[in-house]
Amino acid sequence: MSVSTVDNKIRAGACVEWLDGADGDANGRGGDGRGRRALDADLANDLLAIEMATNATGWSATLLADELVRHDRDWCVASVSSDVVGFAGMAHLAGEGHVLTVAVAPAWQGAGIGSKLIAALLDAADAAGLAGVTLEVRVGNLAARRMYRRAGFIDAGTRPGYYADGEDAVIAWRR
Repeated sequence: MSVSTVDNKIRAGACVEWLDGADGDANGRGGDGRGRRALDADLANDLLAIEMATNATGWSATLLADELVRHDRDWCVASVSSDVVGFAGMAHLAGEGHVLTVAVAPAWQGAGIGSKLIAALLDAADAAGLAGVTLEVRVGNLAARRMYRRAGFIDAGTRPGYYADGEDAVIAWRR
C-alpha cells in the first residue's frame, strides 16, 4: 500500500492521512488532493485496538467497520513511522459536521496528535462548506475539553447520562 502524507510532521514525528473507504473512493470525497491511506483489515484492527484502549464503552468492531466505509463520513489516521497512533472521524449531517470520535493511543496522548487530528477534520469541514462542527465530550475529560477549546469549540450545553456509564457529555460547537 502506498501512503503519502498530507500535512507537516507534528511533535513526535506523526503525520495525518485521509482514509479511503473499502471501495477506494475516499468516502465519497475523492479528487481533493489529500493524501490517502487504503482501508484494510490490518488498519481496521489497529483502529479498533486504539478505540478499545481509550474508551471502556467504545464502539464495537462491527460498528467501527460499518462507520469506516460510509460515504457521509471523513476519517483520518495519525501514524508515527508505520505505527498507527490515532484516528478521528466526522459525519456530514444536514450541512454540518459532527465529530464522531478522536482517539489517540495512550502512549501518544499529550504529544499533539489529537490536536492535529481535530485540525484535519476542521479543514475538511471548511473545504466542504459545512456551516459548523459539533461534538460531545465527557464532562470529566478535561484534557480533551481544553484541546477542543484551543481548536475554537465553545461549550453549548450538556447531555445528561449520554455515555453508557452514565457520565454526562458537554456539547460543543465551532461555527
